[in-house]
Amino acid sequence: MVLDPASPLSIPRAGDAAPFRSMRQAAAALAVYICLRQATEAALGEDGAAAMAALTDQLRFPSAHTAAASAAVLGVFARAQAADEAALEQLTRVMLERLIATRPHPWGLLVTFIELLKNARYGFRAHEFTRCAPDIERLFDSLSRSAGSGAGSS
Repeated sequence: MVLDPASPLSIPRAGDAAPFRSMRQAAAALAVYICLRQATEAALGEDGAAAMAALTDQLRFPSAHTAAASAAVLGVFARAQAADEAALEQLTRVMLERLIATRPHPWGLLVTFIELLKNARYGFRAHEFTRCAPDIERLFDSLSRSAGSGAGSS
């Protein structure tokens, strides 16, 4: 993958909204983010789906590892472009499958998904796949209310 000089890939600085405890943790998040960006380029292929499922599986208990995986997922949504819509939809699908199918829910997955719903910075509800069908729209409305964001459909 060739990095564009205008690319938003950067290690968070001390004043950023979600600073990391160490440069090692920031570097790990950046490495995971780069791998995820490579996977999103082939999102509709098997490799992209496997990478997204593997990343989602890392959203587990409170740890630096989970923080790096969560930062990578949130970073993808924060820096998403129109061309990334299919990859974001696939990542959301994998996260929802994990939330619906497994109990107890993995802590990191819950925290990451709630952050996506609550924080307007990620523009989660603005994506077309959250409004593709009335059932899906009701599901995300219900999840938003449960998360306490109060955000309805856009």
